[in-house]
Amino acid sequence: MKEGTIIGGQAPSATMTSGAAEKIVQEYGACLRSLSIPGRLVMDAGSLPHPKELIRQALILALRLETDPKQRQALKSGYITLSDWQEGVGDEPVGLDVTKMDLNADPKELAKRIHDPLERCVKWAAVAKGEREALKSDLQKLGLWEVTNAGR
Repeated sequence: MKEGTIIGGQAPSATMTSGAAEKIVQEYGACLRSLSIPGRLVMDAGSLPHPKELIRQALILALRLETDPKQRQALKSGYITLSDWQEGVGDEPVGLDVTKMDLNADPKELAKRIHDPLERCVKWAAVAKGEREALKSDLQKLGLWEVTNAGR
């Protein structure tokens, strides 16, 4: 791909080479692989390796160039997963990390420890879900969401 290629239907200022896109996608993939704590739901967009919009553009370019169906599926999943990063979440990811809870503790104590994170979960889950639908719609409009993805 030549320097200056327009991606994602964006204005001419949104240009990226395939090499730059590959590097960004690889770094984002490493970020996704590092998230092994169960129960995490939404993280602050500032914890991404690049600005969210730049990752979005790199993934779109990669999808346009990739021909392997398995790799395309991984790229689409990564694109939709961008919804799990939101501005304003803060340093503490939103979700219930049950690995740090004593599940044999007194039920009232457990309820107290779950209440606040659960309230944050409800708020941010709705935000992430809305963006997930918008990201899916983006891929559909760009012709990058095949029928095989219909149920997802």
